[in-house]
Amino acid sequence: MGRGPGFTDVDGFSFVDFNASDMAMFCGHAHPAIVAAVQAQAARSTQFLLPTQASVEVAEELARRYRVPQWQFTLSATQANTEAIRLARAVTGREVIVLFQGHYRGHFEEGLVDLADGRAVPVQRGLSKGVTGRVRIAQFNDPAMLRAALEPGDVALVLTEPAMTNNLHLLLPEPGWHQALRGLTRQHGTLLGIDETHTHVVGPGGASGLWQLEPDIVTIGKAVAGGLPMGAYGVTAELGEQLDAACNVATGGTLFGNPLSAAAAKAALTEVLVPDAYAHTSALGSQLADGIEQVIGSAGLPWTVIRLGPRTG
Repeated sequence: MGRGPGFTDVDGFSFVDFNASDMAMFCGHAHPAIVAAVQAQAARSTQFLLPTQASVEVAEELARRYRVPQWQFTLSATQANTEAIRLARAVTGREVIVLFQGHYRGHFEEGLVDLADGRAVPVQRGLSKGVTGRVRIAQFNDPAMLRAALEPGDVALVLTEPAMTNNLHLLLPEPGWHQALRGLTRQHGTLLGIDETHTHVVGPGGASGLWQLEPDIVTIGKAVAGGLPMGAYGVTAELGEQLDAACNVATGGTLFGNPLSAAAAKAALTEVLVPDAYAHTSALGSQLADGIEQVIGSAGLPWTVIRLGPRTG
């Protein structure tokens, strides 16, 4: 059973959940506001196949936070990234996407390709034979390599986290990296997608708000609905207009934006993930980092502590 920052397993052992269930439980386990919202909605029905008022309010709040106005819901960040790629291909007429080495963007086919011995290769079994031809892998913080990846003019989308959180350690952007990333994508007519699934914990607008980034597409998941299955992606007004003109792009799913997820997300965004909560968790992250650095220093170990708001390690 989970409560607040920890949980107790079936054998009676209690744990503090420093991993926050891979950031999905950033709101805490069984937060009363989220529990109450889900219980109340379940009593009214769990599915209508139509938008609810809560889903409209969640979209409006995400638009306010991330400064992109049009939002669509999924059941996970993986599905949000899948649809973002599909939309980018529909609008640009291009096939290739660029990811950065060490990425994890989800269990869609292109997301399961990475570099090995300098070549793009599948990292899991069961992928289609042509998948490596649809993905180009560059290095984070390397503008020259990104420029070379974009040079052929066939890249629909560069999809990245604002800071790399899914490789062996937290890799922060170097000064000027995001300016180069945005400049190069615009120069080559390529859309830029920022995946805030892990980094939205650093502030109300995620790292995009913290660093004033200007993505064409923002994707998010995990804690956005307090750990209930929900992902979402938002697009700029300009991109939304192009998508309306393109039409006939496969998006959506039967349970996407369902009432339970929408109710939980509304409670999470309006009652839990408020500015004071981000300030509090960032202070805790700094406190933890300070303590880890003190221990490392006293032991004389050649280790480094990485800090990104509450994400410390």
